[in-house]
Amino acid sequence: MTVDTIVVLWDLPINSQEFLRAPQFMQTEDKAMFVYDHGVVGEFSTIVFDGVEASCFTFYECCSPEQVAAYDRVIMVEDSSWATELTSRKVSTKATSKHYRIFIDEVGCYDVLSAAVSRPLPGNLINQEIAKPGSN
Repeated sequence: MTVDTIVVLWDLPINSQEFLRAPQFMQTEDKAMFVYDHGVVGEFSTIVFDGVEASCFTFYECCSPEQVAAYDRVIMVEDSSWATELTSRKVSTKATSKHYRIFIDEVGCYDVLSAAVSRPLPGNLINQEIAKPGSN
C-alpha cells in the first residue's frame, strides 16, 4: 500500500468544530461548490471547483488516515490512485485534473477531481450563477 503525497493548499479560516451545521456540497455539470458557515448565523464562505470530473464523499467513521490528514484544510493529493484510475477512463483530452480533498470534523471527507479550485470566497453562492471561464 502506498501513502499519498499531499500538498497543503490552505487551512480553512475557521475550525470545522465551530460550524453551526454541516457544510453543503453541490455539483452541477462541471462545477461544484463547498459552502460552510463561520460559526455565526449568516456568515458563509464558498470554495468553488471548476472543471469537475468526479467527486466522492466518505462518512467520517469510514475515513482512512490519509483522508483525515485533510482535517480543516484543502489539500492536493499528488500521484493519487483514485485520480489515475478515473483519468485512465477518459475519452477526451481535456486539461489535466487534480485531486483535491477536504476533511470536516464529524462529517467526513470530500474528494474532488477537477481542473481548478478557488480559495474561499466570502458569501453564500448557492443561489448565484457562477460564470464559466471565458463567458461574459
